[in-house]
Amino acid sequence: MKQLLNSLCAMAAATALCATAQAETVYVGLGAGYGSVQAGCPSGAVTCHESDTGIKLSGGYRFSPMLSAEVGYIQ
Repeated sequence: MKQLLNSLCAMAAATALCATAQAETVYVGLGAGYGSVQAGCPSGAVTCHESDTGIKLSGGYRFSPMLSAEVGYIQ
């Protein structure tokens, strides 16, 4: 898990550098998160602990101060 977070931080830093090197009308974003929940277990269940990691990648283009387009991927 720690290696994954280090990799994501490195990618975010590289993405920020690339975004500033391009024109101000292009932007990219990267996000990551970790969630965990432990709810009441139904009878006979071995475990009810659920956890997962999520990522978000987005990018867009600003055509004018009033018009932009953005695409994104969330897992």
